[in-house]
Amino acid sequence: DNALLYARKSDSITRQYKIEELVPYVYLNIGDIFEKKNMLDSALAYSYKCLEKSKAIENDLLIGTALNNLGNTYSKMGMLTPAHDNYLEGLSHLEKSNDFSIYTESMLGLAKIYEQQGQMDSALYYGRQSYNIARHNSFMVNAFEASVLISRIFKKQSQIDSSFAYQES
Repeated sequence: DNALLYARKSDSITRQYKIEELVPYVYLNIGDIFEKKNMLDSALAYSYKCLEKSKAIENDLLIGTALNNLGNTYSKMGMLTPAHDNYLEGLSHLEKSNDFSIYTESMLGLAKIYEQQGQMDSALYYGRQSYNIARHNSFMVNAFEASVLISRIFKKQSQIDSSFAYQES
């Protein structure tokens, strides 16, 4: 796969030229590629490597993004408790970094977990937060995904008018 090939080349370059400040980004990228390819054990390993390096340099954006990736990976594995905990921990770091794209993704991840657990009030809370922040910042893909989730929850609760409103906005 080309994405993984070039990510590994980036890893090789950072090591060869001892560009330590880029190492967490490389780990983050490789972990994300493995997560998208459903190679979840490898995704976890690289996301944890990124998290460790990011904490060492106290980079809130990287810490929050690594925690989001861990949440995504654990969620795919059906391990909702560690997914929830990683998403939640990541939110404070992402908020400090003012990166609201990953922030809305983490909030949406939490909303999906609450939906799976049958905690619809919490699912709606985090889904609406994700939707509103995404819309405000023109993150249209995130806003769309949040609106689909919110609509689905309203349909489950037989609130068809509310469901339609989120699909239209």
